[in-house]
Amino acid sequence: MLELLSQKLENETELKLHCAELAFVGLDLSDPNVKRSAAHVLRNLKVAVENVHDPKYRRGARLVLRLTENYLKSC
Repeated sequence: MLELLSQKLENETELKLHCAELAFVGLDLSDPNVKRSAAHVLRNLKVAVENVHDPKYRRGARLVLRLTENYLKSC
């Protein structure tokens, strides 16, 4: 889901950032299958979120970016 949300983040940005926040709740890095692909997906999400420059999405983007960085440390 995070991979899909990171694609074309410039469209429906607010909704996609909110859904990404919610997706982190269910992200289980203790599952080896999830952990195997998580780093790649999270790096792509990080790049996409770093390219959100519209000030009205700043809070959501910052939160998703922090979550992404924290989960990347666990990969």
